Amino acid sequence: MSILKTLPLAFEGNLHEVNLINFSIDPSELEGLVPPEVPVRLFDGRAMISLVNVQLEEMKPTFLPSFLSFNYRHVGFRLLVDDEQFTDQASRGIYFIRSFSNRTDIVAAGRQLSNYNLETAEISYKDQALSLKKGQQFLSYKLLPYAPREKREALREVTKKIDRAYAPGRGGLWMTKVLRISWPIEEVACSQFSTNFFKTARFEAAFRIRNDIRYHWCSPKLVKVKSMSTVGSVPKGAEPETKPFGLAGVS
Repeated sequence: MSILKTLPLAFEGNLHEVNLINFSIDPSELEGLVPPEVPVRLFDGRAMISLVNVQLEEMKPTFLPSFLSFNYRHVGFRLLVDDEQFTDQASRGIYFIRSFSNRTDIVAAGRQLSNYNLETAEISYKDQALSLKKGQQFLSYKLLPYAPREKREALREVTKKIDRAYAPGRGGLWMTKVLRISWPIEEVACSQFSTNFFKTARFEAAFRIRNDIRYHWCSPKLVKVKSMSTVGSVPKGAEPETKPFGLAGVS
């Protein structure tokens, strides 16, 4: 494990072209991907993944000067979790299952500095259409410039409130609090959603943010010190780490 991961680093940057694509899966597909200590938040008996596709700009640890910042496109599978027991607050957390970048230098640095195990992938984003390819696995969609005929307002509110991210690390589960002044997500229509990352994936809703958002990732805090049985496991199709991150129950 990299000693750098134990440093209390905070990050800041600008979010540009934020897309949030929510799809649900059968919870059985999470076996081996999520530690049993992390309670999955179920929506009509299904687990909800909020994929984030975003251009990160002027990213840097808070202690570094601006000229050392960097830019890259980030795509991540964020599983909604029931984290009320960790915070004594309403559930507003996500657990990063997998994260991707098409920059090998960013992947190498990310593995040294965080627990959110980045993987390299082919990523193309143009005219509101994403193509993500990792070996034989793929995910694609295209956003449309209008609202869907039937809106998912409850799911929009759930997605809007997310502000805590969890990842396994040394000693247990670590939580990163995210801060932003605003998070004006709007629901948009989406076509051509397709993926084989998950066999039971079902599209639920798509959201976007038109404005650039200033974001701050607080330094991670240890919230649960227990056996993390899937730490070090590698999802099928993922790269091995070479160096040691219908609405039942919606609130």
